[in-house]
Amino acid sequence: MALNTMQLLPLATIQRRIAADNAVITASYATSRIADIQQDDAMAQQDLSQIIQHMLPIYGQDLRMLNAPAVPNSDREKICGMVIDWYERARILPAYDPREY
Repeated sequence: MALNTMQLLPLATIQRRIAADNAVITASYATSRIADIQQDDAMAQQDLSQIIQHMLPIYGQDLRMLNAPAVPNSDREKICGMVIDWYERARILPAYDPREY
């Protein structure tokens, strides 16, 4: 047996619930800025370059292993270390603030 809330609840309560649901749905899709994919890609590339510049003196040509980690003779321990280093460096990047763009 199911309850029909449309019959049980007062109309004002139902209308408040519908308005709240609409606000949640709208907030999940709307953004405070128009998405600029080219700008986002450029910023990501800049961050990536910054990370690579820090890692290159440490790992040198071994960084190429990150492009194909599943190659049979890869040094998986070194790849694991580079990935951990990568994520630690990415984690300390400044936080993204959409109000700045």
